[in-house]
This record gives sequence, C-alpha cells and structure tokens, in this order.
Amino acid sequence: MEPRASRILRAIARGDMDQARARGDRRAVDALAPDLPGALRREELTLHFQPIVDLRSGRCARVEALLRWTHPAYGIVDPRDIVRLAEAAGLVREIGLWVVRGAARRRTAWSADGLELGVAMNLSRGDLEAGGSDALLDAIQAGGARPSVFTFELPATELVRIGELRAGLARLSAAGARIALDDASAADMPSRSIASTFDELKISRSLVRRAAADPSAAVTLRSLLAVARDLGLASVAVGVEDRATLDVVTSLQCDRAQGYWMSRPLATADVERWHGWAAGLALSGTAAVVAFAGTARVALAAQTDPSTPSSARGPGATCCALWSDGGVHDVGVSLRESRPTGARVLAEEAISAAAVARIVAAVVRDLPATERALGATFDAAPTVYVFATRGSFALALQRGFGQRSTDAAALAATNGGVAFARDGAIAINWENVRGEASLPIVRHELTHLLTHQLAGAETELPAWFDEGLATLGEREVVADEVRDARGASATLVLLRNSRASLQALSSPQDWTMRNAELEGRGYTVAAEAVALLRTSIGPDGVARLLTQARAVGFAQAFGEATGGSVADFGAAFPARFASANGAPRIAQIPSADGVQWSVGGAAALSPLRVAIDGADYHVEFDARADRDGVYTAVFGSTVRRGQYTVTVSVRGVSTSATLRV
Repeated sequence: MEPRASRILRAIARGDMDQARARGDRRAVDALAPDLPGALRREELTLHFQPIVDLRSGRCARVEALLRWTHPAYGIVDPRDIVRLAEAAGLVREIGLWVVRGAARRRTAWSADGLELGVAMNLSRGDLEAGGSDALLDAIQAGGARPSVFTFELPATELVRIGELRAGLARLSAAGARIALDDASAADMPSRSIASTFDELKISRSLVRRAAADPSAAVTLRSLLAVARDLGLASVAVGVEDRATLDVVTSLQCDRAQGYWMSRPLATADVERWHGWAAGLALSGTAAVVAFAGTARVALAAQTDPSTPSSARGPGATCCALWSDGGVHDVGVSLRESRPTGARVLAEEAISAAAVARIVAAVVRDLPATERALGATFDAAPTVYVFATRGSFALALQRGFGQRSTDAAALAATNGGVAFARDGAIAINWENVRGEASLPIVRHELTHLLTHQLAGAETELPAWFDEGLATLGEREVVADEVRDARGASATLVLLRNSRASLQALSSPQDWTMRNAELEGRGYTVAAEAVALLRTSIGPDGVARLLTQARAVGFAQAFGEATGGSVADFGAAFPARFASANGAPRIAQIPSADGVQWSVGGAAALSPLRVAIDGADYHVEFDARADRDGVYTAVFGSTVRRGQYTVTVSVRGVSTSATLRV
C-alpha cells in the first residue's frame, strides 16, 4: 500500500482545481452580477495560493493569492469572469482590499506557526487610483502583516498608464513592498527609467509554455532574461507545467518558477501541508522543483546533540543525526533483510529481488574498497537501508531517523542517499538511483560513514572536504576520463570567474544551497580540492588527518598535516589548481560510433581550432567550448580504422592526442 504521506502529497498537489465545473454561456455568467456584492458577506469568495519556487535553493519563496468564487447555484465561477463582473459592478477596489486583508491574516497565521512565506497578489488600475495605495497598506496592517512580505503584480498592459500609476507604486515600494511587472512579453520590456519602478519581471505564460518546443520562443525568453538581469530585475517564469519547460527556464538561469509542475493553486488549509511535504520536492512529477545536480548526495553527519529538539536547531538545518542502539529503526515500511559479508542490507519489500541483488553486489564491491581507500576498517557492520520510492524514503527519514518533515521531504526530492554517522547506517533512495548502472551512491555514502568514524562523531568537517572525499570514492567506481576532464575544466572556469570558493563550500548546513547555486558543480569543485590535498599529503596522509582530527579537531589536524591552515589552503586553491590544470588537455573513451573525445581547460564559450589528421585524411574546423570550457565530439563513424591525430588550438596554445578508431 502507498504510504499515507505520499497519498496526502499526491492529493494536495493535484487535487485543487481538477474538479469538473460547468461552463455556462456568457449570458449565464453575466446573470451572476447582482450576486457578487453579497458574495463577500456570504463568504462565497475564498483565497487559494499557488507556490512560487526559488530555482536556486529549491525552496518555496512565496505564494500568489488567487481569488475563487463558488456560487451556491452556478458552482465555480471562472476567475476571469470574477474580474470582469467586478469591473462592471464597480467592486474592483472593494474586492481587492478584501483579498489583501485575507492574505495578510493568512500570512500572519502562517508566521505564528513558524511558516515564513511571502505573498504576491495582482494589482489593477483601480487599486491604485485616488489614494488606493494607502488603502492597500491599511488593509495589510489590518491583517496584522508587514508590507515587506507582499509583492504587488501590475499587468504589463498597464504600462501605457505608468505615468498615472507611478506615484501609487512608489508609495507601496517606499513602505517596503515589492513591485512586479506581470505577464511581460518581449513587447513589454520597460525602459531603464521605468524599470526602476519594479523589482521583478514575471514572464508571460504563453512565452514560457512555448519555450521548450519552439526555438524562437526560447531565444526570446533568453533575451528577456538577459534584459531583466541588465535592469536589475528578478525573474519569474509563469506557466511551468512540465519537466521540459522547467529544464529550459533553469538552463536560462531564471530566478523563480510558478506553474502546475510545482503545484496547482492550493486551498488555504493545504498550504502548510504542501510546504511541509513538498517545498523543494520533485515527487514523481506531482510537485517538482529543479534538482540542479540530478541526484545529489548529502551526508547527514553528526552536527547536533540528539537530545536537542528540532525546534531548537538552526533554521533550515539539514545536517543532523540521532543516537541509536544499533537496532533496526521503525521506518514505517516492511523490509527484507540480506547479510552480505561485513554489512546488513534492509530493502523495502516493494523492491524486486533483481534490484536487491544489484544493491547487495554494490555493497560487497564497495565496502572493502572504501576501507582500502581510507586505510581503516569499519568498527561495526554498516546497515544499508533501501527505500523504493521518494515517498517511503521521506517517511523513513522522518519516522525512523527523526528528521523534520521539511528536511525529509527536501532530501527525498534530490538525494540518492544519506549517511547517518552516529547510527552506522546509510539510506538509499531507490527511485532516484535505480537507473545508475553501477550504483556509485553506495560507495559515496559508505565513504561518509568511515570518514566520520575516523574523525569522530563530534568532529565537524568542512563540507568541501567531506563531500569531496566521498565524491572521489564514487569516481573510482565509474572510471570515465572524459567526465573527469570535464570536472577539472568546469572547476577551472568557476574559479577563474570567482563563482566558487572553498570558504563558501565549508558549511555543512549551507552545502545544499551552495551546491545549487553552482548548478550541482559543488561536488566537482570539492572533489578537485580533496584530490589536490591528497596529492600533497598522500592517501595515507588523509587517513592520518582524520584520525588526528578526532583528538585535536579538524583545523589543528589539518595544520599539522599540511603545514598551513584550512583558510590558507582555500585561498591558495584557485592558483594551485590553475597551475596544475590550466593547460588544455584531450581526454577520450571508446564509443559505439568510434571514439568520444573532449578538450578541456578553455575559457567558457571560447573559440577553438580543431584539426584531425590520418593516412590520406585531413580536416580542419572551428568550434566553440561550452560553459564548462569543454568541447566534446565523437570521431570515427565514417572513416577507416587506424590512428588519427587530433590537434586543438586554444588561445594560441595547442595540444594533441592520438585517437585509435
């Protein structure tokens, strides 16, 4: 049976506006006009709220308040008809103030329950005329809220009257509210002077929905976002209703997204449940937020005393673990046990026998490899929990390992696994990793376990060191020269552009956010840093460093191992890495079509000159590196077998390699 939490989430995410409703003709709707004034008194009008999600952090940034009217005889009235009827009846301002007061009261109640959300709402011209802005501010105060939690959205069609409306918008802005230009298309971009009135650009639903399938729409969207950044405006993509559209707006670095792919508009009672279970989630497409790195890995190392209540932990903390007696946790699902040598595997019964065999094989392979890599053995056999779905994974983290619902939900969305150092256990999210042929996540999480066993459960490690060491272990499972070359090149680009630093990647509590800001490349940067450190002090030196950290703390142990401080290593890392990896180099792996080869080390989007030579064969062409400073191609499908030399010139520097077809 599907876990109750998953059923709740699925109902919340899909259930709001799916109910059938009869759409009468225009005359039938117009006949409702006399009933609208009384609808306020009879509480037929209600507010629903649609989440707006920050694409960098995966968190719900705010909700947009949307008006709904359920007429006792007619049923649900289309929102567009509500606006039209209100305009005809002269009730636009009265209804607008009702919406503001209701949204303010609801936001105040959420805040009292510990849920801090901003609220957005639409403005009309009538809301601003004749002292309307002061009336809006009074309504916010009447609801017990502050203007700074509100974003007011002005339709782009009102730009023609911006001269009349600017004073009212300035009054709202001066009080602390944000102002957004709503439903903007390429034809609506404001001049620089007018743009100063706004804080945000909400891009038209029709353009966003076409961007995934229409190249010209994608180009227009890219241009709009570039102009928004140039004008200093935040951007929101409206109408994100499928994964393809989400991928497009994410790749174009849009700031936020709103649409059915994240969540439909929710009734008031459902917002807290959605936020608790789904903010930051990608649960089978019912409520999705981008996971920049695909399947992310986060170790839940011991960072808090297990006796500390969750309410006393830092805001948004996700690095915590619990003491346990080493027994099986009550995770809320039925488990089937296997006992490979040196470990214990407890897999949810819904996972097939063939899948369990794959997991057991990965544990048998990776447990001794992890011990060899760190020069130590596990004190006790690790327990490997495997959960079939994101829903059961989240339920298990909350019920069996004491995670808060918001933390468990966020981990379920993007993580392939987590490690509980105090428990000697790892939990695998099968829905997120089942497509990985060699399951490198097992090695990653086992590395976390042994790392914290060596350093001690009370020792806090820099996140870049902890995640970098685990990522290097994972790389040993899947040898891929082209992938590794891309990682080095991407790190070089990030460091050259000052987008990444070890200092920024140090906090375990901030790791997920920092990694998202780097679009998943935090793991790559961390791995390259630990690889450089390991070259300096040797693999045995890393093990000694961890063991010494148990006695004197990581900072002192690092100083004794390297002769310098952690801060000094971080400051020197960009220059040292550039010195070791700055020259272009060609990597290659066999491909079904010949040889896949790539050259890295170029600047992002820089031009290249490529020449390929062989017996009676010569070709030259211009190419361009991608944003990671890498150019990748496949060669050999149309040429004779033999050896070929590829030469690539980057910024006047040439490098060559032999391709064997």
